[in-house]
Amino acid sequence: MPRKAFSTTMDPDTLKALKLVAVKRDRSLNAVLQEAVERYLAEEAVKDPDAQVFLRRAKEPLEDCMAAIERRIARIKRQRAYCAVRKIGDRSSGTAQSGGESEEGRRPAPLGRARGEG
Repeated sequence: MPRKAFSTTMDPDTLKALKLVAVKRDRSLNAVLQEAVERYLAEEAVKDPDAQVFLRRAKEPLEDCMAAIERRIARIKRQRAYCAVRKIGDRSSGTAQSGGESEEGRRPAPLGRARGEG
């Protein structure tokens, strides 16, 4: 598979240590970084089901992977929104307010401003 160039920054001491490892092993810095990242991803795959999916999909065309990532992010956002609504519902008396209105029938003030200001 052809390589893809990218740019990043790193702590100088860490970079120096990586270069020393590369010299000691008579390998290129790129080869050492590639091995380190592959090990890291393998460790993450054990802990995180999403990492397993990303590793499997890494060999697929980028467009397919991006679509899968976007679907996963959308699902996570829906789950978080559902949980937030449930938490709000748990705090209320059990009756839902319609239209985002407060108990007095008024809409809540925008963030950063108190009622009566603005």
